[in-house]
Amino acid sequence: MVRVNGKHESEFGLVQVMGHTNPATPEFSNQWESIPGNSESYYFGTKIEPKPLSIPFLILDCTIEEAQERVDKYISIFMDDLGNPEEVELIYDYDLNRYYKARLISVSGPTRENYRMSSLELNFMAYDPHRYSTVQNDEVTWGSEVLTFSSSIYTLGHENSSAEFTLAGPGTIPVNVTGLALHPVIKIEGSATSLIIENAGKKIEIGTFDNASWIIDTGKYISWLNGTEKIIKMDKFMLRNGLNNIKFTGSNLNIEVTLRFRDRWL
Repeated sequence: MVRVNGKHESEFGLVQVMGHTNPATPEFSNQWESIPGNSESYYFGTKIEPKPLSIPFLILDCTIEEAQERVDKYISIFMDDLGNPEEVELIYDYDLNRYYKARLISVSGPTRENYRMSSLELNFMAYDPHRYSTVQNDEVTWGSEVLTFSSSIYTLGHENSSAEFTLAGPGTIPVNVTGLALHPVIKIEGSATSLIIENAGKKIEIGTFDNASWIIDTGKYISWLNGTEKIIKMDKFMLRNGLNNIKFTGSNLNIEVTLRFRDRWL
């Protein structure tokens, strides 16, 4: 079965059947160019394409009118009040700790198989083809009411990627990333002189501040100082798969640091 924004199709009187589409990976488009007179071609990187998903359903033990009503109610959860497809979270029951962000692109059916049974298929596109953890990094804790700990992604004894630290001087913060490389959001409160954050040779140069609050979105290359957008020097700062040792350098450090991110996979 599949959950859409936390709701099962069974709540709408539908039954998922075998034959759904959920490829192991999205399609990859290699960018390359050949040069006349040269036997070699030159590779310029890979583009990860959107990922198509489809789910077939049956509608059983109801009249044609009742089947149509069930379909209408189910389709409505994918739409906004203008009738445009909204982005929804899709979670497959065999992959409960991860979700897709997808939009409905078409519906095949309902096809009336007979008076008491109808079928339809919903087709989606995950324009961002990644699967995301259902929890933030600091929520990977034993006793979680969201995680199942039934797969190899998060298991009993999983090392929590703690998100909150106090620094009274230069130091290194260890942070573990389970999935692919990602851009964290960093929150800093307190005071420091010439503060620099570094990971894998990439730096964020924040500078000097006193009794201030920073929010730095490394994915959007945007930072805010006390709620006002502030331009700072920032490399392509990412956390890589595995253990990251994030360095904080400067002087007169008296700061509280919070790192937030959501693990992701293809």
